[in-house]
Amino acid sequence: GISDPFREARQLASLQHQNIVMVYDFFRTDGDVFVVMEYVAGQNLNELTEPMDLEFFTTFAKQALEGLAAAHAIGMVHRDIKPANIMLAGTPSGGFQTKLLDFGLAKVMSEPSHQTMDHAGAITGSIHTISPEQLRRQPMDHRADLYSLGCVFYKALTMRFPFHGDDVPSLIAAHLQHDFTPLAELRPD
Repeated sequence: GISDPFREARQLASLQHQNIVMVYDFFRTDGDVFVVMEYVAGQNLNELTEPMDLEFFTTFAKQALEGLAAAHAIGMVHRDIKPANIMLAGTPSGGFQTKLLDFGLAKVMSEPSHQTMDHAGAITGSIHTISPEQLRRQPMDHRADLYSLGCVFYKALTMRFPFHGDDVPSLIAAHLQHDFTPLAELRPD
């Protein structure tokens, strides 16, 4: 059956972790669901202008994985990990904090059986980071988030996504056939 989006939203609001944006409230008006969440000042990973150095990347990756682990521990799956959904927020000490945005909103905002499809049945989401099981419209779990985060990590280290194609079908084929340049060829370090 179709799950209750407000049950999902309550679960999302209960998820409190320093590496996940806080959800304060949610409400429905005229059939639309609105989510009130923490404002995060910083830059998203789409705004990176150069590859991360290894020390910065290690801290960033650990924080991103900590946030995912906390959500996965209570059965929440993000479903749309991509550079635009990951922020680097400055801290008062001059460091940074990784924040995962829009966690679980795909599930809150639509029917769970149609997470990666629009109303016409077309696949949606970030084609550069979408997992093979989402492309195949197969059941998905936390491993889809790890796959997508791996694609984001690759981009953070190289400034390019691991999978390429001249058009959407060839990009999908690259994902499904695991056709990519090994990271070590682009980042020997």
